[in-house]
Amino acid sequence: MEPVAQGGLSLLAGNNLVDGEPFGLDLGIASDREGLVFLAGLPGCGCDACDDGSDALLDEMDGWMLTVARGGVVHARRGDDWATRIGSGSERANRGSLAWLDEAIAAPDGVRRWTGAPWLNGTATGERGG
Repeated sequence: MEPVAQGGLSLLAGNNLVDGEPFGLDLGIASDREGLVFLAGLPGCGCDACDDGSDALLDEMDGWMLTVARGGVVHARRGDDWATRIGSGSERANRGSLAWLDEAIAAPDGVRRWTGAPWLNGTATGERGG
């Protein structure tokens, strides 16, 4: 999905394959400055024991869409270390720091940030824009 607002991040979705057949979605974001980065695969696991039904998957997809559309720092990465904001929460891996997602401070050396403008005016603050 391409934002209509200049400077917004693009949200990318593509089929992931299992045994050559479509299984789920791989999600990523792209910016003109930083390029493309993988964020998540939905579902995280396809076994019957992990199947929570479609409600959880739809909630996660909604979380990604709203996060990207609201703008701000969505993802920061240095090598295998990363931090990501989704919905009202965030997660990190390895030595990734949630501080990397704070726009008010400069990114440390070597940290790349995927930052976008809100897709609509006022969406970063929850106001309706247009």
